[in-house]
Amino acid sequence: MVCFEYADKAPPEITGLFSQILEHGTLTDSRGKITDFSGATVVFTVSEQSESRPVSGFAGQDTKNNYVLPGHLTDKTDKTVEFDQLDNDSLIKIIDNRLKDIKKNCGAELTYTEDVCRVLLNKCGARNGRGALRAVEEYIEEPLSFVMLGDGICGVNIRVNGKDIDITGSKSLDKTAVLEYNQ
Repeated sequence: MVCFEYADKAPPEITGLFSQILEHGTLTDSRGKITDFSGATVVFTVSEQSESRPVSGFAGQDTKNNYVLPGHLTDKTDKTVEFDQLDNDSLIKIIDNRLKDIKKNCGAELTYTEDVCRVLLNKCGARNGRGALRAVEEYIEEPLSFVMLGDGICGVNIRVNGKDIDITGSKSLDKTAVLEYNQ
């Protein structure tokens, strides 16, 4: 499987290469080396419909959303699969899974509540998986790295304070470190 993300934003030189892959099943570089795509599934992702470019009918006229992909590519595609936008529950699961990964890998006991996931959801600008992960990176991972730099940190608590997130590191079970990062 080969995935080309945001194929609708590719310049004409690149869409020409996409066309060569779809039409001939191969791609030839400037030295004559041929790469065979005949057994590959090629996936193009596109961003939401652009107001400045006309719809080429990538998803068909009878669908609820039309996405922009150059016409010479849509003529060569076998199938269009349209995905619905992620709902809030799905985005919270993405955030929670990333927090679980951080918890597993941070080297200290990490505690947080579902409220943290909801606040992160409200802080993510784009309502997609990348936006959710960017919110975790900006509001959890980066501040957490400053807290974890504290000497002897054995526990970290992430909690909601109004609309903000507080990250506190602890040096032992009964003493809280002076290292605190408020976002």
